[in-house]
Amino acid sequence: MPVKKPETENNAMIADLKQRIIDLNKEAKQRTDELMERIRIARTGDVKRSNLLRHCERYEYSRADLRWVITNLPMERVSAKHRLTTRKLGTQDKTKVLHPRFAVVIDKAMRAKALTPHQVADKVKVHVSSVHNWMRGTSFPIKQGVVPKLMEVLDLPEAAFKKG
Repeated sequence: MPVKKPETENNAMIADLKQRIIDLNKEAKQRTDELMERIRIARTGDVKRSNLLRHCERYEYSRADLRWVITNLPMERVSAKHRLTTRKLGTQDKTKVLHPRFAVVIDKAMRAKALTPHQVADKVKVHVSSVHNWMRGTSFPIKQGVVPKLMEVLDLPEAAFKKG
C-alpha cells in the first residue's frame, strides 16, 4: 500500500511549482519584450536606410558615394541626405574644416571659462549654430563687432583670430 505524503508537503510542492511557473512566465514575457524591441529598432533602421537609398537613386548617387560621404565628413549632426544634397547642388561644402586652429582655440577658451555654446552666443549676440560652427572649424567669425566681443568674453588675444 502506497504511503501518503503529509498534506503540508503536498501544499509546499504545489506552491513551489506555481512559483516556478510564474517565474518562467515573467522570464518569457521579458524575453518577448526584448525581442519585440529589437524588431522595432530593426524596422525603423530599415525605413531610414531605404529612404536614404531612394534619395540616392533619385539624385543619381551610388552607394560608394554615400559611403564616402558618411565616412569622410566629420559633421555628426548633419544628415548624410543633407550633405549629399549640398554636394549635388554645387553649393559650398560647409562640412570641411577650414579653420582647425581657431576651432581648437575657441574650444579651449570656452572650457577654461566653463561656458556653453548657448552662453557664448547670448553674450556675443549671435546664433548658437554660429558658435557650433566655430567650434567645429567650419566657419570663422566675420560679422562686424563679433571678434571684439569674443575677445572680451573669452579673454582671447587678437592673434587667435588669424585665419589658418
